[in-house]
Amino acid sequence: MSSKSETLSISKLQAKSTASIAGRVLSIRTLGKICFLTLEDFTGQIQVVLSQPELIETAQSMAPQSIVQVEGEVLQIPQPQQPQQLELQAPSLELIQK
Repeated sequence: MSSKSETLSISKLQAKSTASIAGRVLSIRTLGKICFLTLEDFTGQIQVVLSQPELIETAQSMAPQSIVQVEGEVLQIPQPQQPQQLELQAPSLELIQK
């Protein structure tokens, strides 16, 4: 993983930016050619979207509670009647601790 950007806490993320975050995997869901991770750090949670086959394979081999670092684009999910919901579309995933 390249260290182009500083690792941020989830609460510091802003839509339409590129960010690197690290946290604990709470859940892993695979739907066809896409995989969703729910990632948590001490400030909150975020959904991480993986679409590259090698990253999906890595995610499927992880156990919940694994520690990972991901880097990618932060996007706002349109959610009516809910506060701002963000997701991170990650072309980069590093397993720190299984």
